[in-house]
Amino acid sequence: MNDFLKELKGLKAKEGVTYEELAETLKDKFQCHLTANSLANKFSRGTLTGKEVAKILAALGYEVKIEKNKNWFFVADFLLRKINFLYKYM
Repeated sequence: MNDFLKELKGLKAKEGVTYEELAETLKDKFQCHLTANSLANKFSRGTLTGKEVAKILAALGYEVKIEKNKNWFFVADFLLRKINFLYKYM
């Protein structure tokens, strides 16, 4: 979770947005009543909810996308074949 928060803070910094500006954008776009101080506290404590993260990302110009990792099956299959191959010749 800490890596994710670091990434989110990095995006905020990359966009040059302060907590005050972020709070104002969240209020205007999403009627979200978080103050700059409460945002800073939530970032530092790691207590942002999923909905808050989605709104923050949208306010920064990003979107949340969840995709199934299609490569995992092929990697697992490849490793199992290697293990079976090695096991036969032990």
